[in-house]
Amino acid sequence: MAEKDRKDELEESGKAETTQDVILSSAPESAAETSSAPAAEQAKKSFVHTTAFKCIVVLLIIVIVCGVFLTICNALFYVSDQERTDRAAKKIYGEEVTTVTEEVNKDLDVGNATINLVYTIEEYPDDYLINVTGKGGYSGGTVTCYVVITVTDGEISVGNISVSENTSQSLISNVKSGYLEGFSELYGNEVDETDEYYMLWSETDGFYVKKPGSVNGAHLTTGATYTMQAICNAVNGAVSYVEQEYLNIEKEATQYDDYLYIDYINTSKTKHSVDGSTVTFTVVTSGYINASPFTVEIVVDESETIVSFTILDDGSSQAMSEGDKAAMETKYIGLTLDGVLECVTSEGVLIKNSTLYTGATESGTLVANAALFALANYETALGGGQS
Repeated sequence: MAEKDRKDELEESGKAETTQDVILSSAPESAAETSSAPAAEQAKKSFVHTTAFKCIVVLLIIVIVCGVFLTICNALFYVSDQERTDRAAKKIYGEEVTTVTEEVNKDLDVGNATINLVYTIEEYPDDYLINVTGKGGYSGGTVTCYVVITVTDGEISVGNISVSENTSQSLISNVKSGYLEGFSELYGNEVDETDEYYMLWSETDGFYVKKPGSVNGAHLTTGATYTMQAICNAVNGAVSYVEQEYLNIEKEATQYDDYLYIDYINTSKTKHSVDGSTVTFTVVTSGYINASPFTVEIVVDESETIVSFTILDDGSSQAMSEGDKAAMETKYIGLTLDGVLECVTSEGVLIKNSTLYTGATESGTLVANAALFALANYETALGGGQS
């Protein structure tokens, strides 16, 4: 009996120790959990008072204030297209006039220009006021102008011009209003004078700017050659638009309109002659970005290979030296059509580091396209005889 009592006492003692162990083992965990809650709360309170939090709040306030300020300024200083047009019209006519918007395909490309908007003037029923963007300015930039084209008894005249916008034309301030008056004076009058940086008009090319040392120059020296060329392109685009849309005058077709590779070619000035199985092309290119038109004489023989290549008129933005010109000409001797095609992109632009590349991409593109034109159209020219 005493032995049984002893056994029960030991079992009770074991249970008590187990219970105490559980209590002791769980006590620290409960204490840690209890102490962690105030620590987290304290951390939150501490962040609110930090410099980082204050900076975030200040920045948010600045953003909100600036947004409100910009919204107010936009509302105060916003100029609508109509208001901008009214201002330009008043500047051009010297009085307030009533403009009526004509229907026009938005951003219609005409030659080297884009027609943006066209207006008629109620007080001047023969006038068209055209907002047009001329391409080919300095560094490939543009100049947007308002151009007045007057139609009287089916005849066009160029009126006043106002420059409204430009991109990347750092010398635009050189183009004073007096220079712009020259367009109305020159239109329809071909001239033949020699001088530097002159603007010229011709029946086939419209207005364009010649470079130092070139012949057939006339009028206007600004020092902003490429900017003036962009303005010339804008005026030419305005004239062409009125001719096509209101007078139904289409550009006169040339025998080269169906030839290959004419995107960079002035088909109205290009010529060729045939001597037996040899064709001599005198190719006049268009301009390209900062490069003016080139004139290149190319001789192609019966093997459809270039046997002679001579640059007659250098249109590069910086006149090439005789050595550079000779080096460029030499690269084309002995080439076939495939040889030139390897050096240009699908758009006809000369590939840098190609065998025809000389460091002048824009001039090189025009010269390469002159070669493409001659080589691709040898058979056609041979069959057609002299132009």
